[in-house]
Amino acid sequence: MKISTLIIFILLCSCGQSLTVEEYARYMHNPKNGLSSKIKNQHNEYTLKYIPKDMLCYNEAKGDARRFDEIRSDYEGLEYFQLSILNNKDFNSKEERSFYYAYLLENDIYQIIREDTIRPSLYLLEQGIGGGKSLNINIAFVENQNENRTVYINDKYGDASKHTIQRESISKIPNLNL
Repeated sequence: MKISTLIIFILLCSCGQSLTVEEYARYMHNPKNGLSSKIKNQHNEYTLKYIPKDMLCYNEAKGDARRFDEIRSDYEGLEYFQLSILNNKDFNSKEERSFYYAYLLENDIYQIIREDTIRPSLYLLEQGIGGGKSLNINIAFVENQNENRTVYINDKYGDASKHTIQRESISKIPNLNL
C-alpha cells in the first residue's frame, strides 16, 4: 500500500505544474520565462513571443472548460507566435509598406530545421495597416518538439533578425488549470 501511494505521488509530481488562469497569465507575461526574444536595431524593434495552445484555447473559449477541450484539437499540429514590430523610421511610401506587411512579409519569415526552410503555416496581420509604426502579426509553424524554435525575419523595410526560443523554456510551461 505504501509503494502504490509513493508511485501515485511521483506520477502526480512529474506531470508538471498546474496554474490558475491568473497565475498562468503572470507566468506568460514574465520576461524571465524565456518565451520571448527582442531585437532592436537601427530601423526596427522586433519582439517574438511563443504563445502556448492553452492560452489560445482559453481566450477563444472565454473560460468555458467544456469548450476549451473541444477547441484544443483545432490548435494541434502547429506552434504559435506573435511578432511585434515597432518601426523607428519614416517611410516615403506608406501604402507600399502596408501592402508588404499585410501580404509579403510572410515570405520573408521562416525557420530552418535540419537544412529545410519552413515557411509559416498561418500568417495574420492583426493591426498596423495604414502606415502605423506598430504592427502585431500572428504566425504559426508546423510543430517541432525536438529543436529550439529559431525564427528568421528578413524585413524589406528593416533589418534581418534571428529569434530563438529555447526548447527547454517551452517544455517548462506549466499546465493551465481551469
